[in-house]
Amino acid sequence: MTYSHPFKFSIACENERYPGYATEKILTAFKAGAIPIYYGDPDIARQFNPDSLINAADLSESELLETVRALDKDD
Repeated sequence: MTYSHPFKFSIACENERYPGYATEKILTAFKAGAIPIYYGDPDIARQFNPDSLINAADLSESELLETVRALDKDD
């Protein structure tokens, strides 16, 4: 199956990193069919499947780049 959306990833950064504070940004990414690269609510995995997004706060810069590159190559 090939990826049919124009973008595979969407950067979804909240204005603050606060437990329970998640806005429409992550939902917009999901609605667009993109994988959110999320930075915000430290408890986001309680609301969304952690395997459905990239939680940038959990990764170093090099790990984040590695993850995005690996997922980009794997349709």
